[in-house]
Amino acid sequence: MNTLESQTRFLDDLNLQIIDNDKLRIDDISCSTYNQLSSIEELLNALKNENKQLVENISGHNFILKKYQKLIWYRKDQYINDLEENFPDSTFSPYVNLYLQIKEKGRKFDDIDFLFTLKEGLLSDTFKKEIVQQRKYASEYKKEVRNYINGLFEYRSRLLVIRIDLSYRKGLFREVTTNILNKPLSKKEHKLEALKAWSLEVNEHRKKLLKYLKKQYSKGFLGYMWKLEYTEIKSFHYHMMFFLDGSEHREDITIAQDIGNLWVNQITQGDGLYWNCNANKDKYRNLGIGMINHNDEALRNNVLETALYLVKRDYLIRSVMFNAKNRAFGKGQIPEKSKSGRPRKDGFKGFEL
Repeated sequence: MNTLESQTRFLDDLNLQIIDNDKLRIDDISCSTYNQLSSIEELLNALKNENKQLVENISGHNFILKKYQKLIWYRKDQYINDLEENFPDSTFSPYVNLYLQIKEKGRKFDDIDFLFTLKEGLLSDTFKKEIVQQRKYASEYKKEVRNYINGLFEYRSRLLVIRIDLSYRKGLFREVTTNILNKPLSKKEHKLEALKAWSLEVNEHRKKLLKYLKKQYSKGFLGYMWKLEYTEIKSFHYHMMFFLDGSEHREDITIAQDIGNLWVNQITQGDGLYWNCNANKDKYRNLGIGMINHNDEALRNNVLETALYLVKRDYLIRSVMFNAKNRAFGKGQIPEKSKSGRPRKDGFKGFEL
């Protein structure tokens, strides 16, 4: 399959949308879902800190209903109502979980009672404990990612940053898992069993890809990050970042295309799809891919934000099938710095928490 055919098939399976200040995101149904879940998080956080009297007193109802109108709209939103179907066997952030629970219990609540019940839930001890645990988890991930990005820039003064999304052709999951189980996938327990079986193959594909790239680019291949996700429409798919030595490699678009073709033709034997983000740099307002110099603070910050975006997705929606042995997020190790390497003198020192 050639490059044009591969990307055409990928776009046939996806919705191409321009969102978040003209930043291009190539995603499936999860694109709209992630945006809405982020919106729910922001609104609930604001509601949590809202003056309780405004919610309780009739005089403040008009203000509250107008300010949190989206929370009311989302009660009937198709994406939100289909979350369990589109993200089977998944758990969500504490804010989203609370919203879904109260939305389900309060089907007959009027709008103001719904917001009042949300407010009570946000102030409960149970929710507060969940937030503390989630913040600790998110903080550890962010620190790990920041240290990794900063460490790579300390190792080499220029990085060639590649962003690519790797997926599978539509319908492959059903074909493969039906053959594995020889059972209908309509039953939840059978579907979960199929997901776990297919996830093992998906993980092997990633390992083969990384092994090949390390061999292909040798010492010029410095690091990587990946986020594995699952949605009902697109099945399993990867969001990946690769970091190459900028003194040895320059053609980021070509390299990303080569990685995509490797995924399609060799790793998945024609069943793969890919999207070359580096070939669409003009669609990004805050560019964090391509050639990035150590002392360019703005571009380095964009690289970090691109990496942290993968962490944020893991925070909002996470499949419970992923555990220590079967992870949904991973990265490489910072290469050991040789004694003959160029020492850092002046300039940008890296980002701190």
